[in-house]
Order: sequence, then structure tokens, then C-alpha cells
Amino acid sequence: MRRVPLFFLVAGAIAAPPAARAAAPATTTTALAEEQKPPTLAEVKAKEQQETANEWTGLPVIKVKGIDDVFTLAMVGKDLRIATKMEPVEDALLSIPNVPGLSRVKFTGRQDPNGKYLLLAFSYENRDFTAPNAVGVFTSVSYTVGNLSIEQMWDTLADETYHVTLMQHEHPSEGDPPVNLFIQITAPPAVDLKLAAKSISDLRRDNAAVMAKYVEPILKTLNQPGLLTRVDPKLAWQVFGDAYKPSAELVEKVNTLVKQLNADDFPRRESASKELEKLGQPAALVVLHIDRAGLSDEQKTRLDAFTSKFKTATEADAAARRADPDFLLDCLYSDDAFIRAQALAALSKVTGKPIAFDINANPQQRLEEIGKLRESLGMGAATTAPSVPSATTRPFRG
Repeated sequence: MRRVPLFFLVAGAIAAPPAARAAAPATTTTALAEEQKPPTLAEVKAKEQQETANEWTGLPVIKVKGIDDVFTLAMVGKDLRIATKMEPVEDALLSIPNVPGLSRVKFTGRQDPNGKYLLLAFSYENRDFTAPNAVGVFTSVSYTVGNLSIEQMWDTLADETYHVTLMQHEHPSEGDPPVNLFIQITAPPAVDLKLAAKSISDLRRDNAAVMAKYVEPILKTLNQPGLLTRVDPKLAWQVFGDAYKPSAELVEKVNTLVKQLNADDFPRRESASKELEKLGQPAALVVLHIDRAGLSDEQKTRLDAFTSKFKTATEADAAARRADPDFLLDCLYSDDAFIRAQALAALSKVTGKPIAFDINANPQQRLEEIGKLRESLGMGAATTAPSVPSATTRPFRG
């Protein structure tokens, strides 16, 4: 509707006949009220989605089967690593099945001698206008020369702030932490958190509930559910190793190999060490309970070298983990049924009550139930939406 300057409205009312002057204020009031009527959520969504489409128009479109074809995130040691299957692209839109909203990617890479592209700079952005209680949800992942950032922002009708940023620096400046997590939410209950850690793993360990509530939902949006919930299998086995009951066949095989570690010829000793390596963690747990009386120095040295590969924590730390509800909840997401069963039993013991949890459910179901357990235990629940006002219209801003 075209605005009519107030000056002409007033002048017209003065020059008009009495009957017209009496009717003018009502017409003017109605017109101004119509102009100042706050837009609805649906109207603002449609407008901002169209603005994004206009802003990104003309970009080439790349069709992929899923986000995994664009990039993947993985825990390598204690840190997050990003990788991509894509070839470098200056700027393009993405067509991704089952990913709502509009997605965009930029990738600068350098080819190594094997033909693989090394990441120099990478940027993925998604603008989703389908969230029921927000104008839009903007999620991005970016990487530049060792700096990885994962970010999500919610645009609400009430213009409240909901902003979560996880940053990892491979080579931070002197005095700066390698990992930062910033959370700012102005809608009640307000949150203003600035956390720092030496690694993503340390941040997750010390702030499990916060990460589950604010970071895990972002990873789920990026098709990386449970990425930070996964526990190092070696650590889990070290924590619950005392409950492991090896088969008689495995015990016999390990005992035979231990004897061969003291063989006269070197190749045979080396072969025995390699066979133990192939047997992996279960064999290491058997070795830890072997009576070492009468073993040669070389046998002890080789056994220590073998078991050291499966010790990721001190004995005191491993014992503490058995009583740590956060760690036990994470273990319920383990791929190993033995670990899940031990974690559930330990969690029941720690909380002093039976825990209803299906350890044989599929990973996605277990992840959802873990979130519910966190909430029921008062440890913070995973969420997929910020706490925002329930308004359906945006306040008028002249």
C-alpha cells in the first residue's frame, strides 16, 4: 500500500466540508493501522526465503546424494577433522535430498601427488526456513588454514539472540586456547557461556551436558549424530575390563603366544608379538591378568609394549569413569554390546535406581533415549530448538 504523507491528510481534512472532515480521521486511522500491522511468522519466512533465493540466484547447482558427499566430520584423537569428497568449487548451490532449506558451498583445495585434494579453505552454509518456531535456522561449517568453525543461529520474530559457535584452532596464538565454545541466548532462560579447552575431547569430557544440549543438535542437523557422544573403545574397555570374561579358547591362545615370546629364535618371538596385536583388546585384557612370576625380561617388555597401546587413562582415571554418569551415558551409544551392558549396570549403581534402556535398540533410538535420560537425571537434555517466544507476529519497526 502506498503511504500518503500526513501533511496532505491533515490539509485535506481542513479544506473538506464538515461531513467529510468528520469521516476523515477514521479513514486515516484505519490506513495507518493497516500499514503498521506487524507481519506474521509465515510472511516473514516467505520474505527472507525469497531474499536468500534472490541473493544466491545465478549460482551453479551441484546435485549430491547427501551431506556426506559434501563434507564429513570425524574425531581423530582428541580433535575434530573435516574432509570432503568434492572437487574445488568457487561458489555453488547444493541440491541435497532430505536437507531442508537452501545450501551453498565454497571449496579451495590443492591436489597432492596422489591426486587427492587438500583443504585450504572450505565453507558450507544452510539456511532453513522450515523450523516451526523461528523465521530461519542458519547453520554453517567453515575451515581455513587449520581453523575449524561450526556455527548455528536462529532468527526469531521477537529478534531474540540464539547463537552457538564451536571453534577449533590447530595452531592458536600464544596464550589462546585451541578450542572455544560460545553460547548466547537472550530468550528466557538466558544463557551466556564462554568455554575453553585444550581439545574438543577435553571440552566434551568437562562439559558433557552443555555439549549434549547445544552442540549435538547442530551436528545432527549436519547429519553427524552422536559424533561427540562416541567413546574411545580402548578407554571403554579399560574402564570395564574387569568384568570381561574371556573364552577358554582365547585364554589358551594368549598363553601359547606368551610362551613363544621367550622362544630362542627372534623371528618366532616377533611372530608371537604380531599375533597378539591381531587379537587386539580382548587379548590385552587377558594379558593384564596373567601371573608374571617366572616370565623373562623380554616377555615382560613385549607384553608391556602390547598392553600399553590399550591404556588411554591412568588406573585412577579409569576408576573415576566407572562412577561418572556422563561417561556412562556416552557408553550407551557404543557399538559394543558388552560396553553398553556394563555402562547400564554401572549407571544403575551410581544413580541407585533401575534404568529403563534398551541396549539393543538401533543407534538413532539409543541416541534419542540418552538425551531423555540426561533430562530425567537432571543433567541437561539434548534439544533441537532454542527457547523462543511463542509470538506469531513480528513487532512493527517503523
